[in-house]
Amino acid sequence: LSAAAARAGVSDAADGGFGGFVCVLAKMQTLSRSGVEAVERAVEACKQRPVPAQTGSVVVSVSSNGLGNGLYQHSYGMLVAQSLGFKFYAATIPLRLSPGGKKLPPHTETAAEVLRERVFGDEYLSLDPPGHSTTVVAGTSDSPAAREAAAACLRANVTHFTRPVDRRSRGKDNLYPWASVKSQLDAGKSPCLLTLGYFDETWPAMRFFSDFLRAKWQPLLDPNVPAPNSRDVVWYIRCVPSHYKMLPLDAVLGVLNETRFRKLQISPDPCCVGKGSHCWGAQKSDFDGTVARLRERLGQDRVDVLPLQETLVADFTRIARARKLILPQSTWAFWAGFLSNATEIHVFDAHPKMHRDARYRYHSS
Repeated sequence: LSAAAARAGVSDAADGGFGGFVCVLAKMQTLSRSGVEAVERAVEACKQRPVPAQTGSVVVSVSSNGLGNGLYQHSYGMLVAQSLGFKFYAATIPLRLSPGGKKLPPHTETAAEVLRERVFGDEYLSLDPPGHSTTVVAGTSDSPAAREAAAACLRANVTHFTRPVDRRSRGKDNLYPWASVKSQLDAGKSPCLLTLGYFDETWPAMRFFSDFLRAKWQPLLDPNVPAPNSRDVVWYIRCVPSHYKMLPLDAVLGVLNETRFRKLQISPDPCCVGKGSHCWGAQKSDFDGTVARLRERLGQDRVDVLPLQETLVADFTRIARARKLILPQSTWAFWAGFLSNATEIHVFDAHPKMHRDARYRYHSS
C-alpha cells in the first residue's frame, strides 16, 4: 500500500494511517492537481486498507437545514464512522449549536422527520428538554452504552470535529487534519467525534463511495410516485434564496436544443408558486416570467408546471423518476439526480463533478 501511495505521489502521514473514506479525503487534498490515474491509484490503495474492528467510540452526525444538506452531512458522518470502525448516530442540531441559539435553521425538522421515517428507523433518543427542539439520535446499535455515549457526545461542550470554515466570510483552510485526529484517538481523548458542517466540498472524496451512498439513500424514494413521461424533460426550478440565481432562459433553451423531448415539465420549489415557508427573497416574478417566455418559444402545449405534491418525499421522488433532467445549483436537486435512473442529467457551473457517470452533461450558465 505504501508503494501504491508513493506511485500516486502521496505519503501516508496526512491520513493518520486510516483506510476508506478518511484516507481518500486526506489524500484528495494532496492530489487536487494530479491526473485521474494518480487519484484512482490512491483511492484503491485506501480502499484496500483494513477497517478497524468496532470499538465503543461513536460518530454523531449533526444535520441542519433541509434534506439536501442533511444527506451531505450524514453521508460524511457515515463514511467517517465506516472508516474508523465507530458506531454511527444521526442527530438534528440542538438549539445551543444553532445560529443564535434561539431557533433551528429552516427546514431542519422537516428533513429530520423524513430521514427518521424512511432511513434511520425507530431508534430515537430525545436530547433536549421539552419545549425546545426535537433533537433526536438514530443509530446503528441497540446498545444502551453506545446510545448514551452518543447522547453525551451531543450534549458535551466539545470542539466540532472538522467543521468547515464559513466559505462566505473566510478562505479555505486545511479542514481535515487526520494525523492529529489519529493522535487524539490513540491517546484515548476522543471517545466520540461530533461532525457539524455542510461537507458538500468533500464530494470529490465521497464520489468514490457512490454505490454505498446510493444503497443507503434509496429508501427515500417512494415507489408509489409515478414517473413523468419518459420522453419529457423535467427542469427543477429553485426560487430561493435569492443569491442562487435562476438559470438563464437562453442556457436552458440551449440544453433543450441538444435533446429530443415531447414536453418540458417544470418542477418548482414551493416558493416559486407562493406555497412555501422561509420564502424571503423569493423570485416568484422571475419564475412566472420564465414560464411565460418558455411557452412563447416552445408553444403553450409543450410547457407544463407540475403541481406540488402532498409530501416532500413525493416531490423529491418525482424528480428522481424523470429520465431527462435539468438541475440548478441545489443540494436537493443534486441528490435527486444522483439517486435517479435518468439517462440525461444536465447540470451547470458549480455542480460537483461525478466519477465515471456518463449521464451527466456539464454546461455553463
